This record gives sequence, structure tokens and C-alpha cells, in this order.
Amino acid sequence: MVTSFKRLPWYAWIFVPLFLPVLLVVVVPLGIIALLSIVYFSVFPERHLHIWDCEGTAHQRRRLSQWRSRYRQCSLGGRIVRAFTGKRRLQMVRQMSMTFRNC
Repeated sequence: MVTSFKRLPWYAWIFVPLFLPVLLVVVVPLGIIALLSIVYFSVFPERHLHIWDCEGTAHQRRRLSQWRSRYRQCSLGGRIVRAFTGKRRLQMVRQMSMTFRNC
């Protein structure tokens, strides 16, 4: 499939100044909202719906409610640290401890 890029006709340049403000009014706020929602859901993961809420067994739902009740007790600083560094560090420590136990 070959695409050819044609030059914009001279009469279409009239619409370019109209599309730029529309683009700025629509795309920039949506981009800011998207970035804020990524940060919000990484700092507050217990506040949104998970798969186990809909399709999980009773045991999975009980574990999820326990996790949510424990996670609600975290401070804002603890949440931020856990969101950006804590999860990976905990996973590495667990993997390392499992390998040292098996030695």
C-alpha cells in the first residue's frame, strides 16, 4: 500500500487557524487529565474496581477487601513511596529471600 502525500491546497489553509485553537482546547486538557489520572490510580489503587470485584471467587473478594482495609491505613507519604518504588523493591526482596532459603 503506497500512500502519497499531497500538498495542502491553498484554500484549505483557511481552516488551519481554526483547527489549532480547537486542538489546544481539546487535546491539552485531556492530556492533563490523563496524566493526573495515572498518578491518582497509582497512589490510590484501592479506590477503583478490580477484576476480582466482578469475577472473583468469595475467597478472592475477601482477600481484596482485606487488602483494601490495610491499604487505607497507609499515609499519603507511604502511598507515594509504595506507588513509585515500594512494589518493585518488595518484589526483589521476596525473590532474593526465596533464592537464599533454597540454598
